[in-house]
Amino acid sequence: MMSKYLSFGALVASVLLLGTYTQLSLDAENTDASAYSPRGTQNEVERDALGASEITRMLAGDIETGEINAQGLAELRKGVEKFANAQSNRGAKSTDFTWAEMGPNNVGGRTRALAIHPDNESVLYAGGVSGGLWKSEDEANTWVQVTNFPNLMIGSIAIAGNGDIYVGTGSEFDWAGGEGGSGFRGRGIWYSNDNGDTFSMVDGTDPGEFGNSSSDFTAVDALAAHPNIDNQVWYGSIGSYGYLEEGVKTEDPASGTPSAVSDIAIAGDGSYMLLVATNGKVYRSTNSDFSDFESVSGSNSTSGVLPQSGIGRCRIAIAPSDPNHAFALFATSGGSFHGLHYSGDAANAGSWSECWPGGIDTSTPLERPQGIYDLALGIPVGQPDLAYVGGISLWRSGPFQQAEQAAIPMDIPGFPYGVHADVQDIVVAPSGTMYVTTDGGIYKSTDGGSSYTECNYNFNVTQFYGMAHSAGPAVIGGTQDNGTLLIPSSGFLLNDQGAVEVHGGDGFDCAFSQVTESIEHEYAWIGASQNGGLTRGTFESSTGAYANLGDFYDNNFTDLFSEDGDLGQFYTCLRLYEDTEDENSQNNIILVNPYGETVTDSTFTLYTASQNLPFDYTLAEGEELMYYDEIIRPELLLEEPLEEDPNYFWLDPQVSYEEFTCWDDTLGVDTVDVISEIIPNLLDTTIVVDGVEYDVQIDLGNDTVWVEEVQFDIVEVCDTMYFHPGDTLYDIPGRIKVQDPYNSIFCLGLNGSNGVWITREALNFNTTPSWMRLGSAPAGTGVKAIEFVVNDEDHAGDVMFVSGWNGSLTRYSGLSNVYSQEDADEFLVTNQLISSAGAAITGISVDPNNANHVVISIGGYGSMANGKVRETWNALDEEPTWTNIWNVSSPLNKMPIYDVVINFQDASGASIVVGTEYGAFATDNGGDDWVMANLGMAQDAETLAAPIFDLKQQWRNETNWSNPSNTGAIYAGTHGRGIFRSDDYLGAEEVVDNNFEEIESLLVYPNPVTANTVSVSTAGFSGETQVEVFDLQGRVVVSERMTNAQSSDRTVLDVSMLTNGTYVVRMANSTKSLAAKLIVRK
Repeated sequence: MMSKYLSFGALVASVLLLGTYTQLSLDAENTDASAYSPRGTQNEVERDALGASEITRMLAGDIETGEINAQGLAELRKGVEKFANAQSNRGAKSTDFTWAEMGPNNVGGRTRALAIHPDNESVLYAGGVSGGLWKSEDEANTWVQVTNFPNLMIGSIAIAGNGDIYVGTGSEFDWAGGEGGSGFRGRGIWYSNDNGDTFSMVDGTDPGEFGNSSSDFTAVDALAAHPNIDNQVWYGSIGSYGYLEEGVKTEDPASGTPSAVSDIAIAGDGSYMLLVATNGKVYRSTNSDFSDFESVSGSNSTSGVLPQSGIGRCRIAIAPSDPNHAFALFATSGGSFHGLHYSGDAANAGSWSECWPGGIDTSTPLERPQGIYDLALGIPVGQPDLAYVGGISLWRSGPFQQAEQAAIPMDIPGFPYGVHADVQDIVVAPSGTMYVTTDGGIYKSTDGGSSYTECNYNFNVTQFYGMAHSAGPAVIGGTQDNGTLLIPSSGFLLNDQGAVEVHGGDGFDCAFSQVTESIEHEYAWIGASQNGGLTRGTFESSTGAYANLGDFYDNNFTDLFSEDGDLGQFYTCLRLYEDTEDENSQNNIILVNPYGETVTDSTFTLYTASQNLPFDYTLAEGEELMYYDEIIRPELLLEEPLEEDPNYFWLDPQVSYEEFTCWDDTLGVDTVDVISEIIPNLLDTTIVVDGVEYDVQIDLGNDTVWVEEVQFDIVEVCDTMYFHPGDTLYDIPGRIKVQDPYNSIFCLGLNGSNGVWITREALNFNTTPSWMRLGSAPAGTGVKAIEFVVNDEDHAGDVMFVSGWNGSLTRYSGLSNVYSQEDADEFLVTNQLISSAGAAITGISVDPNNANHVVISIGGYGSMANGKVRETWNALDEEPTWTNIWNVSSPLNKMPIYDVVINFQDASGASIVVGTEYGAFATDNGGDDWVMANLGMAQDAETLAAPIFDLKQQWRNETNWSNPSNTGAIYAGTHGRGIFRSDDYLGAEEVVDNNFEEIESLLVYPNPVTANTVSVSTAGFSGETQVEVFDLQGRVVVSERMTNAQSSDRTVLDVSMLTNGTYVVRMANSTKSLAAKLIVRK
């Protein structure tokens, strides 16, 4: 298998290209002491933008064409907004759903746009691809979300000289292959004239508005403020070009301009403007009022002009300190680097020359052909003939500067010479500070590009594909272009929303062990990256460090890897099942007699094979653990050599010697009849002669008995035999096999003949696991979702459901007997339940209360007769019956649904939550009614939120080695706003019951609390009374003692220091104790 990791040597070599450095630390431990630390990381795995865009298309593409339907998605968004308004107006409940943000607050995500306030460089606005608009007031050191801006894909931002803010949504280039089919389409241009307090859409830019073409304003990649006209900003979209003043659009104000514009640059003195058409052709204004333009592109072979054929994308920039200098950057139609061009004569035709040619494999910012997806250009202040070029990596070049790498495309804590891969924009402040936006967030340089600082604190626009929760506060998730992130919480890092990158690449599904009582580590985790990248590791609470133990494939996979080290499809799908009390486990632990004599009635402490968890084993009555003073093993002559001792399983077999041995053998050659017996035939009788009787015996002849007899030849037979000499062993401790009660199944779903695989040793860090192939995976793009039956006496760990991107659903049964490949071939039963659902089956939820109750979600845009959320109550039957429970009207019936969870706290199975393109929807009556449930992800339940790609609920209660503190909590992995948690199904009773004796009603108000204080009623209490607030780990976070509770009808608690989440309030005196749940939502 080819390694996908950048070696230490390669890393050092890259650093040397940048110049001298003082120290490089690759320690995985997080030991920084500052209030904010960038993510920790291991060696990087390549990111793949093309694969990420393909996933977006499979999730949200039109179910008929497979392509992104921009007009349809615009109509859907308007329909969802209408639905939300109706829900808000009628005061419909949101099933009491509230969400708390879990992070990460130190990672960032794909950012295509950033703007600096013209009057205050400390104020910046930045936009996430699917995470909304953000603001910083301290030069990007910290960020806050602009919550009154809708959650739209942001492609451009500009701030006019008078402070008016314009935000262009959507991007033509967010599709890695450059097909113009971005999965995150925009909705017009938005405007604010009150410093971002409110935003409204610019009239005439709504893609769904009557009279607009469907695509004119679904991608607005260019906004540029006029340097001399304070209220003017120029815009370019895929169907329009013009300027904006006071929120009013003027379209096509000049002659000679293209109808679709992807980039705009205006000279700092206002003397000229450059435009780039979406086909890569460049235009220059002929005057300073920008009323007339001419092309400065021509034949690729003509000197002095810019190339115009074979272009996939172009970026242009004018030097801020001297407008005579300009650069143009090109990518080919295939996405490869096509060169950097320079003009020293104000970008006039005839003045352009190529200063950095394309086609040089050893000198390119685009190591892979994705220049349509990521291409950036910026010119530093005071260096007008130097350009910074962004592609996959960040470079610099110019007419007097040989191209050189400006930063290594990776994140390393404390290393100032790295910038995350996939550069989207380069913005330079008048003071010279340079900002670089990437797929990993925002970086800045204050020293002319010599070093860089990551600026992602609270800039949570991370796009998660999959995630998993622990049995405590920690979560882990796989992200687009930001690896697998572990958020340990509970003070393990410097803040509870901080993340550490435990695995690189594009992260996908991942898993957390639910064990809480390990003596070796706090958490055990499994992560995945694209094309079969798989790793496992641990997190240690005492040091806050993690260990990435690498992949754990066995030799069964050797021939499946490609020459590039890839395995299976881009999206790596996995799931972990655990049972810490498996009475039917076929796993064994070997107990060795530790004494010098045979023992009975003894108790021993043993350790499970996975995670080395201690448990006691007592010999049963009459059971002996032998100690052998002497073992005599006789000599044996066998046809095959012994592979194990037939009587003592732990001993090596006797030594065997191959011998050619001969012996006599008798072979039957014929069958003949032979006399077996001759029987005389005599007749005794009496005769009378002359009246006298005589006794006589008459001989009647003999009777002959014949039998068949085999005739034998005696022959000598020779063959190879194995002689095992006898031996005698002394002082041998006996051993017995003890059932290992901790069992697990880890499933990996690939594609086609690459198969669906399981292992029971994924959490056994002492060995390379043995894998078993269950069968072929769905063809094409492979497995999308895997779920086990859980919490069921007969079927837990025995039945598993697997869905495909091709819309198939398969049930595997008999897993409880599968411990080897031979077992899989003998016991496994496979049933295809759905051959094609019409689009990808994106999520599966198996009811922990009823294994026959299963709900699936269907992705893709478009309506289908069988619905986008389907339910069955006979999932274990030969042919389950499915019913549509997504009972909504058009256009919501066309909604891409990405995942689903059945709330196990509702025994009826009627409470269900789905993750959609616009956040969470929930029902408490089996789908008869659905409501939006985005409170906490957005300002209110009815505000559209980021797409939710993954949903999970903690259904487990206390078992051996596992004491969950989060039973009932629901988790949402969003594609653009990180991970959220809802504790609304947690229940105060459940939390308090572990710590307190009595649970009654305690009045706490307001609840949820959004301010800094909360009131607790003292009704029924007198005398000295204690009020305490506990977090979900049972820790006291607020405490107040009242001398006489009767002196007031309430007490007011200061909760300003509490982060968003769920808490328990207890009021107690010597005779009474009451408790209630408190939700903090600031």
